[in-house]
Amino acid sequence: MTPQSKAHHDALQTIAVKSTPQERISYLTMIINVKRDQLTDSEIRLLQHHIDLLREQEAQHGN
Repeated sequence: MTPQSKAHHDALQTIAVKSTPQERISYLTMIINVKRDQLTDSEIRLLQHHIDLLREQEAQHGN
């Protein structure tokens, strides 16, 4: 596993234990900001996509 793949994999595992969508969004945002140099562009796009999905989920549950 490449260092980039490991960083992405670790991020996804940690997300699973966060209890609220907002905690997950905050964590994913932090991962992108802190580990940007260890992630590939496609992994960053995927993490951003997860953030977008969580925001959608949060909005749906808020209505």
